[in-house]
This record gives sequence, structure tokens and C-alpha cells, in this order.
Amino acid sequence: MRTSRHSIIVKAGLIIILTLCGFQVAPAKSGSENPALQPYQAEEDAGDISPNGYYKTASFDVPAGKRLVVELVTIKAIVDSGVIISEATISVPKLGGGPRLNFHLTPAAIGTGPGCASCVTFVVTQPLQLYCDAGTGALQIRTERTATSGLYSTRFSVSGHLVDLP
Repeated sequence: MRTSRHSIIVKAGLIIILTLCGFQVAPAKSGSENPALQPYQAEEDAGDISPNGYYKTASFDVPAGKRLVVELVTIKAIVDSGVIISEATISVPKLGGGPRLNFHLTPAAIGTGPGCASCVTFVVTQPLQLYCDAGTGALQIRTERTATSGLYSTRFSVSGHLVDLP
């Protein structure tokens, strides 16, 4: 208790001294208050665009002169019963050039699809901090299933912020 009270007194004294000397203490700006950080949210509904095949891919553009900082990715996929979403991958260009980098996520089955007793819903919700430089289709998210035909409906969502590059 004594250490805590002593710490508070020292901190209060420091604030008073800094204020008397003309220093101002400002709180850190959040992303919504900092003009260099622009909020970014995007969603792509792959639906049944290509019902045949193992893969579904969503591509997200990053504007020129910006870097996308991805903070949250969500994926929801609905497939026929007995089919598994075996993999989910985020792919970005390597900063400074070079081959793309792949980050693997683990889909989890959460039950039957809405309004479809013979379907299974898989989801991924992944908080992260991933950097993606500018380009058309720079950020790619892909799911893979264990069958080549049947129901395969997928929705991809991304949230984060854009940062101005010098």
C-alpha cells in the first residue's frame, strides 16, 4: 500500500513540474483521430460463382501509395455434409518484393448450414497484424475443400486500416 501511494505522489509531482515548465501531455491518437490511418473494411461473397473445384479465392485491392494493415479476417464457408474445408490461406506480396507470403488459418466446423440440414458451416475469425503493400488483388484469401462438386458458398471479410506511404 505504501509503495502504491508513493508512486502516485511521485507521478502527480512529475505532472505538476512538467506543466509548470510548459510541457503539455496529450493522449495518444486512435486510428479514427489520426489522419495517417484510414479505416479499411471489405467483404467478398464468393457464393456459388464456381461451384466446381477445390478452391475459392477472394482478392482485395490496396490503393497506390498505401499499405494495408490487416487486423481481422473472417471466413464463412458452407459445404455439403461430409465435405471439409481443409485449409484457409491469406496471401500477400512480400514487403520490398519477392515471392508472395502465405499465412495458414484453421477453419472450424460450427454446425449445419442455416436452412440446410444437409450442409456444414465452417468459420475462421482471426485477429492478426499483417502488412500488404499496394496493388490490384494484392491481398488474397483462399479456402480449400475436400470435394470438387456440390455446394460451396464462401464469404470473406477483412478489417484494418490503410497507412500513407512516404
